[in-house]
Amino acid sequence: MELSSATPSNNKKKQFPPKRGQIKEDILKSFATSLSNLASKAGEVVSKIKQGSTSSAAASPPSSSYNSDD
Repeated sequence: MELSSATPSNNKKKQFPPKRGQIKEDILKSFATSLSNLASKAGEVVSKIKQGSTSSAAASPPSSSYNSDD
């Protein structure tokens, strides 16, 4: 009988749970990355809005047919 067929399953490295605090650290890193991406996207949106408002502010206001002298 060969023992070599049974030994590869015994030679696999056992996986231990992560060190204490490592899960919390990974969660916080993921949260920080997500928050950073969100802030970046928000900054892009705000800059696009500012660009749009400056171009429309330079144009003359729309004319109105309302006359307050009546």
